[in-house]
Amino acid sequence: MLTAITMFNNRGAQPARVAMKVELRLIRATALTKDLHRLYSTLRSVQVPHLFFVDPGRDERHLSFEMPFDCRIHLVGAHVHPYATSMELYNVSRQEAVWIGTHGKQEGTNSLGVYSSRDGYRVRAGETFRITSVYDNPTAAPIDAMAGLFIFYSDE
Repeated sequence: MLTAITMFNNRGAQPARVAMKVELRLIRATALTKDLHRLYSTLRSVQVPHLFFVDPGRDERHLSFEMPFDCRIHLVGAHVHPYATSMELYNVSRQEAVWIGTHGKQEGTNSLGVYSSRDGYRVRAGETFRITSVYDNPTAAPIDAMAGLFIFYSDE
């Protein structure tokens, strides 16, 4: 079963035309070269509740968290609103960036890209991570924003 929930944020009073590109890849069981392994996921945000407001100009927010178990991170994706310029997942314990997503400036998209690794980024229980979001609000008024990371991992 596949479920998709799409939401578009129309800030104007007039109706807006929107579009979404979706790619679905299927792999038949007979084509597998390795067994599939279960992935788990968590949503980490720079602020809870997730919706916040950004004043005109640059806005940078941070949130740190500790990973309570050993795992491997295989996929990281971001949920942001317009005017987000970057998000970062940083391993404070090792002093290294795991993933930095930057706005591609492709017309009509608001994507920061994704991190994807078959082998995964190995994490040890107790390691501290920091999420950083950066927004650049060019308007004269506060805008609504979100900065969440979807982190998909496997257990060790």
